Amino acid sequence: MAVYKAGAGMPRQKSGNDEQVALRLPKDWTDRADSLRDRGVVAERGVVVTRSDVLRAAIARGLDALEREADKPARKPRKR
Repeated sequence: MAVYKAGAGMPRQKSGNDEQVALRLPKDWTDRADSLRDRGVVAERGVVVTRSDVLRAAIARGLDALEREADKPARKPRKR
């Protein structure tokens, strides 16, 4: 599991293991990311957090959730 630290090393430093990915996102998603940024949801004391930081954190958390879901054993269908 990758560890994501919001705002680490502003401007964000490349780790050598990073890949740049371009995505088109619905405006609603970017508005939500901006709202989370403004509310300091992924902020650390004294660190400037960008929209990209929020989206990276959301992707990391979402991937973790999807991996946990994928690791659950499949439920057997109920007999009727």
